[in-house]
Amino acid sequence: MAFMKPVITEKQDWAAVETNNGTWWVPFEVLSSRETESAKSGDFEPLLQYTEGTRVYNDQSSIKKGYGVRLSAPGYMDATDWEVYGNLKEAQRRARELAEESEGDHATKKSSRHATKKSPAQLEREITETLSKSKPSRSKPLSKPSRSKPLSKPSRSKPSRTHAVVKRVPKTQLVHVVQGNYGYGQGWEDVTAEDTREKAKQRLREYRDNERGVPFRLIRRRERLAAAA
Repeated sequence: MAFMKPVITEKQDWAAVETNNGTWWVPFEVLSSRETESAKSGDFEPLLQYTEGTRVYNDQSSIKKGYGVRLSAPGYMDATDWEVYGNLKEAQRRARELAEESEGDHATKKSSRHATKKSPAQLEREITETLSKSKPSRSKPLSKPSRSKPLSKPSRSKPSRTHAVVKRVPKTQLVHVVQGNYGYGQGWEDVTAEDTREKAKQRLREYRDNERGVPFRLIRRRERLAAAA
Protein backbone atom coordinates (compact mmCIF):
# COMPACT_ATOMS: atom_id res chain seq x y z
CA MET A 1 0.00 0.00 0.00
CA ALA A 2 1.22 3.52 -0.77
CA PHE A 3 2.69 5.34 2.19
CA MET A 4 0.64 7.99 3.98
CA LYS A 5 0.68 11.62 2.84
CA PRO A 6 -0.17 14.77 4.86
CA VAL A 7 -3.43 16.65 4.32
CA ILE A 8 -4.24 20.23 5.41
CA THR A 9 -7.82 21.53 5.34
CA GLU A 10 -9.05 25.09 4.88
CA LYS A 11 -9.70 27.08 8.04
CA GLN A 12 -13.06 25.88 9.34
CA ASP A 13 -15.08 25.12 12.46
CA TRP A 14 -14.21 22.04 14.53
CA ALA A 15 -15.77 20.40 17.56
CA ALA A 16 -13.22 19.33 20.16
CA VAL A 17 -15.15 16.48 21.77
CA GLU A 18 -13.67 15.49 25.12
CA THR A 19 -14.48 11.87 26.02
CA ASN A 20 -13.36 9.20 28.45
CA ASN A 21 -11.14 7.97 25.61
CA GLY A 22 -9.37 11.25 24.84
CA THR A 23 -10.06 14.33 22.72
CA TRP A 24 -11.48 13.94 19.22
CA TRP A 25 -11.61 16.67 16.57
CA VAL A 26 -14.75 16.53 14.42
CA PRO A 27 -15.13 18.90 11.42
CA PHE A 28 -18.47 20.70 11.23
CA GLU A 29 -18.76 19.83 7.53
CA VAL A 30 -19.57 16.18 8.41
CA LEU A 31 -22.25 17.12 10.97
CA SER A 32 -25.96 17.28 10.32
CA SER A 33 -27.83 20.51 11.00
CA ARG A 34 -29.23 19.04 14.21
CA GLU A 35 -25.77 17.95 15.41
CA THR A 36 -24.35 21.37 14.56
CA GLU A 37 -27.02 23.21 16.56
CA SER A 38 -26.55 20.80 19.46
CA ALA A 39 -22.79 21.42 19.57
CA LYS A 40 -23.27 25.20 19.39
CA SER A 41 -25.67 25.00 22.35
CA GLY A 42 -23.04 23.14 24.40
CA ASP A 43 -24.45 19.61 24.08
CA PHE A 44 -21.81 17.39 22.40
CA GLU A 45 -23.52 14.09 23.23
CA PRO A 46 -24.79 13.55 19.62
CA LEU A 47 -21.17 13.75 18.40
CA LEU A 48 -20.11 10.72 20.43
CA GLN A 49 -20.60 8.54 17.33
CA TYR A 50 -17.61 10.24 15.69
CA THR A 51 -15.27 9.21 18.51
CA GLU A 52 -14.05 6.01 20.14
CA GLY A 53 -15.29 7.06 23.56
CA THR A 54 -18.35 5.95 25.50
CA ARG A 55 -18.99 9.15 27.49
CA VAL A 56 -18.80 12.87 26.61
CA TYR A 57 -17.69 15.66 28.95
CA ASN A 58 -19.64 18.72 27.80
CA ASP A 59 -17.91 21.06 30.25
CA GLN A 60 -14.53 20.25 28.67
CA SER A 61 -15.65 20.10 25.03
CA SER A 62 -15.55 23.20 22.85
CA ILE A 63 -15.75 24.67 19.33
CA LYS A 64 -12.63 25.97 17.61
CA LYS A 65 -11.83 27.46 14.21
CA GLY A 66 -8.59 26.18 12.68
CA TYR A 67 -6.73 24.09 10.12
CA GLY A 68 -6.98 20.28 10.30
CA VAL A 69 -3.86 18.17 9.71
CA ARG A 70 -3.54 14.41 9.36
CA LEU A 71 -1.96 11.61 7.32
CA SER A 72 -4.05 9.90 4.66
CA ALA A 73 -3.30 7.08 2.22
CA PRO A 74 -4.36 8.09 -1.33
CA GLY A 75 -6.92 5.67 -2.71
CA TYR A 76 -7.54 4.04 0.68
CA MET A 77 -9.69 4.68 3.74
CA ASP A 78 -6.68 4.63 6.08
CA ALA A 79 -6.01 7.92 7.90
CA THR A 80 -4.74 9.16 11.25
CA ASP A 81 -6.78 11.23 13.72
CA TRP A 82 -7.23 14.93 12.98
CA GLU A 83 -5.00 17.49 14.69
CA VAL A 84 -6.21 21.11 14.63
CA TYR A 85 -4.06 24.27 14.68
CA GLY A 86 -5.29 27.85 14.77
CA ASN A 87 -2.28 29.14 12.83
CA LEU A 88 -1.56 28.11 9.22
CA LYS A 89 2.23 28.12 9.76
CA GLU A 90 1.88 25.71 12.67
CA ALA A 91 -0.33 23.45 10.54
CA GLN A 92 2.20 23.50 7.68
CA ARG A 93 5.09 22.76 10.06
CA ARG A 94 3.19 19.82 11.52
CA ALA A 95 2.38 18.56 8.00
CA ARG A 96 6.08 18.62 7.09
CA GLU A 97 6.93 16.65 10.22
CA LEU A 98 4.30 14.04 9.40
CA ALA A 99 5.59 13.81 5.81
CA GLU A 100 9.18 13.26 7.00
CA GLU A 101 8.10 10.59 9.46
CA SER A 102 5.98 8.81 6.86
CA GLU A 103 8.71 8.93 4.22
CA GLY A 104 11.31 7.77 6.75
CA ASP A 105 9.21 4.76 7.75
CA HIS A 106 8.62 3.89 4.09
CA ALA A 107 12.33 4.16 3.23
CA THR A 108 13.37 2.15 6.28
CA LYS A 109 11.05 -0.72 5.33
CA LYS A 110 12.34 -0.60 1.78
CA SER A 111 15.99 -0.67 2.87
CA SER A 112 15.35 -3.59 5.21
CA ARG A 113 13.97 -5.61 2.30
CA HIS A 114 17.03 -4.77 0.20
CA ALA A 115 19.40 -5.61 3.04
CA THR A 116 18.26 -9.23 3.08
CA LYS A 117 18.94 -9.64 -0.65
CA LYS A 118 22.51 -9.88 -1.99
CA SER A 119 23.43 -8.86 -5.52
CA PRO A 120 25.06 -11.36 -7.92
CA ALA A 121 28.29 -9.35 -7.72
CA GLN A 122 28.36 -9.62 -3.92
CA LEU A 123 27.73 -13.36 -4.05
CA GLU A 124 30.51 -13.83 -6.61
CA ARG A 125 32.90 -11.86 -4.48
CA GLU A 126 32.10 -13.90 -1.37
CA ILE A 127 32.67 -17.13 -3.31
CA THR A 128 36.00 -15.82 -4.61
CA GLU A 129 37.16 -14.85 -1.12
CA THR A 130 36.14 -18.23 0.28
CA LEU A 131 38.07 -20.10 -2.42
CA SER A 132 41.15 -17.94 -1.95
CA LYS A 133 41.23 -18.76 1.78
CA SER A 134 40.70 -22.48 1.34
CA LYS A 135 43.27 -22.88 -1.52
CA PRO A 136 46.19 -20.48 -0.93
CA SER A 137 48.43 -22.38 -3.38
CA ARG A 138 46.20 -21.24 -6.27
CA SER A 139 46.28 -17.57 -5.44
CA LYS A 140 47.26 -16.38 -8.94
CA PRO A 141 44.23 -17.69 -10.84
CA LEU A 142 41.94 -16.25 -8.17
CA SER A 143 43.55 -12.83 -8.06
CA LYS A 144 42.18 -11.67 -11.42
CA PRO A 145 38.44 -11.91 -10.56
CA SER A 146 38.99 -10.01 -7.29
CA ARG A 147 40.41 -7.06 -9.26
CA SER A 148 37.85 -7.13 -12.08
CA LYS A 149 35.76 -3.99 -12.60
CA PRO A 150 32.31 -5.67 -12.45
CA LEU A 151 33.02 -6.68 -8.84
CA SER A 152 34.31 -3.34 -7.57
CA LYS A 153 31.51 -0.95 -8.61
CA PRO A 154 28.44 -2.73 -7.13
CA SER A 155 30.21 -3.29 -3.81
CA ARG A 156 30.60 0.48 -3.33
CA SER A 157 27.21 1.58 -4.63
CA LYS A 158 24.92 -0.58 -2.47
CA PRO A 159 26.21 0.47 1.00
CA SER A 160 26.11 4.17 0.04
CA ARG A 161 22.34 4.09 -0.60
CA THR A 162 21.71 2.17 2.63
CA HIS A 163 23.82 4.68 4.55
CA ALA A 164 21.78 7.57 3.13
CA VAL A 165 18.58 6.00 4.48
CA VAL A 166 20.04 5.59 7.97
CA LYS A 167 20.71 9.34 8.15
CA ARG A 168 16.97 10.13 7.99
CA VAL A 169 16.38 10.14 11.74
CA PRO A 170 13.40 12.16 13.09
CA LYS A 171 14.40 15.08 15.31
CA THR A 172 11.14 15.07 17.25
CA GLN A 173 8.66 12.52 18.55
CA LEU A 174 4.92 12.63 19.25
CA VAL A 175 3.99 12.11 22.91
CA HIS A 176 0.51 11.66 24.36
CA VAL A 177 0.12 13.69 27.56
CA VAL A 178 -2.54 13.34 30.24
CA GLN A 179 -3.32 16.70 31.88
CA GLY A 180 -5.35 17.54 34.95
CA ASN A 181 -6.89 20.75 36.27
CA TYR A 182 -6.86 20.68 40.08
CA GLY A 183 -8.39 24.16 40.48
CA TYR A 184 -5.42 25.89 42.12
CA GLY A 185 -5.20 28.61 39.48
CA GLN A 186 -2.47 26.77 37.58
CA GLY A 187 -4.75 25.66 34.72
CA TRP A 188 -4.02 22.38 32.95
CA GLU A 189 -0.95 20.56 34.29
CA ASP A 190 0.88 17.52 32.91
CA VAL A 191 0.40 14.47 35.14
CA THR A 192 1.84 11.71 32.94
CA ALA A 193 2.85 10.96 29.35
CA GLU A 194 3.08 7.90 27.12
CA ASP A 195 4.61 7.18 23.72
CA THR A 196 1.45 5.55 22.32
CA ARG A 197 -2.18 6.68 22.24
CA GLU A 198 -3.41 3.35 23.61
CA LYS A 199 -1.26 3.60 26.76
CA ALA A 200 -2.24 7.24 27.26
CA LYS A 201 -5.95 6.38 27.03
CA GLN A 202 -5.48 3.72 29.70
CA ARG A 203 -3.74 6.25 32.01
CA LEU A 204 -6.56 8.75 31.35
CA ARG A 205 -9.21 6.21 32.42
CA GLU A 206 -7.21 5.37 35.56
CA TYR A 207 -6.91 9.03 36.62
CA ARG A 208 -10.62 9.68 36.02
CA ASP A 209 -11.60 6.58 38.01
CA ASN A 210 -9.24 7.27 40.91
CA GLU A 211 -9.68 11.06 41.19
CA ARG A 212 -13.34 11.68 40.56
CA GLY A 213 -14.34 15.33 40.38
CA VAL A 214 -11.01 16.40 38.86
CA PRO A 215 -11.17 17.12 35.10
CA PHE A 216 -8.57 15.32 33.00
CA ARG A 217 -7.88 15.44 29.29
CA LEU A 218 -5.55 13.87 26.70
CA ILE A 219 -3.45 16.01 24.33
CA ARG A 220 -0.72 15.36 21.77
CA ARG A 221 2.55 17.28 21.69
CA ARG A 222 5.81 17.24 19.75
CA GLU A 223 9.01 16.96 21.80
CA ARG A 224 12.59 17.17 20.56
CA LEU A 225 14.56 13.95 20.82
CA ALA A 226 17.68 13.95 22.99
CA ALA A 227 20.93 14.10 21.00
CA ALA A 228 22.56 10.70 20.56
CA ALA A 229 25.71 10.12 22.62
